[in-house]
Amino acid sequence: MTEDSVVRDPITNVIYGEHGIKRSVRILLDSGCYLGALTILFSTLDAMGNLDRPANNEKGTKRDFLTWADRYIRLEAAVRSDVVELVGTSRITSVELYAARCAVLHTYGSESDISRAGNARQIGWMVSSKTNVPCKPAAVCKPTAGKKLVMVDINHFSNVVLDAVDRFIRDALTDESRKEILGIRLRNLLCALPFLPNSS
Repeated sequence: MTEDSVVRDPITNVIYGEHGIKRSVRILLDSGCYLGALTILFSTLDAMGNLDRPANNEKGTKRDFLTWADRYIRLEAAVRSDVVELVGTSRITSVELYAARCAVLHTYGSESDISRAGNARQIGWMVSSKTNVPCKPAAVCKPTAGKKLVMVDINHFSNVVLDAVDRFIRDALTDESRKEILGIRLRNLLCALPFLPNSS
């Protein structure tokens, strides 16, 4: 890798490359470091919302996160009752994802001010006993439980988020105005640069 190649292709460097987001998440999941992967996944949601913010906004906001998640994240939870195993599905909202993001990134927990206030269900995290195989169902809630709680499989969540990143990049690259803004903003994200000591 050369500094020149990083500048020419920031999408590969930041998202798809050897030191990119997708590989980092995969390495953490493969190593059983699920909560580390979850931290990067929520940082990724923040970063994507920031990349897709309106052209005239200088910095990303909660609204950008919510807008991006509404557009790209489709996460359904199976609804179970005490009587019937499966009674339907319930979409996990962008506000619930934002509440989970606040909990994970600010407290390394699952409760946030938003969920404590009753404005979003709390999201708990689970993993299958089989490496990299999502639980079945991959997300589940039981409305009769005392707390408003949704359990989401981390491997499934990873697939949903990383697929959403791919769709966002494709959308942005096919829209000339978004493509230009994306290219400029990607250069401001963290990326790996080679250390080239002076040869003299």
